Amino acid sequence: MKDFDSILNIWNEQADNTPKVDYKELISRYKKSRNKFSAKIWIELIWMVLAACTIGYLWATLSFNTWTTHIAMFIFELCCFYYIYTQIKNLKTLNNDSLLETPEKHIDYIEGFRKERFQQNTRNYYVYTVALALALGLYFIEFFNHVNTITLVLAVAFSITWFALCTFFIRVVYIRKEEKRFNELIAELERLKKQFANQEN
Repeated sequence: MKDFDSILNIWNEQADNTPKVDYKELISRYKKSRNKFSAKIWIELIWMVLAACTIGYLWATLSFNTWTTHIAMFIFELCCFYYIYTQIKNLKTLNNDSLLETPEKHIDYIEGFRKERFQQNTRNYYVYTVALALALGLYFIEFFNHVNTITLVLAVAFSITWFALCTFFIRVVYIRKEEKRFNELIAELERLKKQFANQEN
């Protein structure tokens, strides 16, 4: 019994001596993780703005022979603007500091955002991909008038391969990385929640 008491005393001493993390440091670490996530979204947003401008420029300056190409360009631009809109919305959601004073609410907030992003990367992605495939198919009608059959078949095969690669490999890796980022954010908030609970006690 005496040995048990001495072990318990040693354990209590170690528990008391464990350094408490300052909540300001926790908030700083959380914001650092969140800023990495925001930077990724900003990069994607900038690339999509450049893509939208390039497509708009080509649409305005090149002459097309078929009306299907104009519909294709319109769909391409629509997809770009939809993506830009969702990324701006995601940035606003991610950078909301109003709930940081109450970690429980902020955890729920981030969990809600996580579900939105997962929906964007799954259901919305498939709708987006179908729209792009339709636009590409309409553009290939124009393309068919300027190239031989072998080149057209190669272009279609390359497009199908690229869509398959994006859907079944790149998207899966992307979702996995994004889940890791969300886990980091929520882990920091959980630490913050525990720190607040300890200070209240």
